[in-house]
Amino acid sequence: MRIWVERNQRKAGATWSTVWEEPTGRRRRKTFPSRHDALELRDQLQATGRGELPASLETAQAGSAPVEPSDTNIVSTPWLDFILDFWRVCGAEVSPNTLSRYRSVVAHFEQDCQPVTVDQIDRNLALDFRQKAMNRPRGNGKRTLTKSAVNLEIKVMRRVINHALALGLVQDNPFSGMKRLKETDGLAQMIVLEKDEIEAFLRQCRPEFLPYFSLLVRTGMRRGEMYQLNRTDYLRREGRLRINNIKTATSSLDRFRYFPVGTRLRNDLERRLGETSGSHPYPARGCNWLIDNLRATAKQLAALGQLDYSKTNLRIHDLRHTFASHFLASGGDLRTLMQLLGHKRLQTTERYLHALESQTLRAADLLPY
Repeated sequence: MRIWVERNQRKAGATWSTVWEEPTGRRRRKTFPSRHDALELRDQLQATGRGELPASLETAQAGSAPVEPSDTNIVSTPWLDFILDFWRVCGAEVSPNTLSRYRSVVAHFEQDCQPVTVDQIDRNLALDFRQKAMNRPRGNGKRTLTKSAVNLEIKVMRRVINHALALGLVQDNPFSGMKRLKETDGLAQMIVLEKDEIEAFLRQCRPEFLPYFSLLVRTGMRRGEMYQLNRTDYLRREGRLRINNIKTATSSLDRFRYFPVGTRLRNDLERRLGETSGSHPYPARGCNWLIDNLRATAKQLAALGQLDYSKTNLRIHDLRHTFASHFLASGGDLRTLMQLLGHKRLQTTERYLHALESQTLRAADLLPY
């Protein structure tokens, strides 16, 4: 029996629905004002395995309004009890790597702010945490966290307190509405490969690494999206590749995006499908296997004089930057690029406008008079 939880975006706010299929094949849905209630029903249905709605919910009135938290019904809850419940719920929704990142951020918050109860977390405490995050050293060095890393920590804490808000433990989320820091440091670290450098990589890559590099640089997909590609995601008749939006999907409506398959990409996909027999043609092969092969190839090209030494610290995500920059420089528009990359906001895609600066400088030569 299939059971899942969906997020419904409404003008008045988001709601959460538990969706399941009964043994007869009928699909049913129950909507709640909080994700916690939807997950509770999912757990109950999975425990019974019959797909029948509990009697307490069958008799409940469909139009009953949820009880809003107030000063009289807010109960002071110990932070430790709350965070244990959050790990239980979050652990079933996110990947192990994401959960590990969440645990690291929460550990920083507990170390900096030392919360005792959930209701004591207010706006001043949230601002104090952000300031301490901006001054926190990165690793064992003297450099502090980047602005993008600070924004990520605020985003994680916003999700944590949203869970408390759904449970009615707090009245508002002090991390909501905090202005994001301008992430100029992320653009400074961005590495974009030139066309001749990409061709050099395609010639120099090891045979087992070449299919991974070719797919990433020609589609701009994320590493996790590549790992989840299934053989059935290559729609040969339609000439499209179906990509799972593992990072930005909020419901079944935007779960997938479709990438047009050109001649070179089609040849790569059909060759890879012929070489592999598993359901996932691009499986994960170790924690650092991709980045180790990428940087080893970059160092070989630098030694041969085919790549600048400043680009030997290349990251996997820079292949996504390379695809986006060349797409815009070749005449692609920003809205199409947003759809191909799976971004939810156009502002996120606008970071690649630097690729058009060289064309802007030549604009005067394009005038016919």
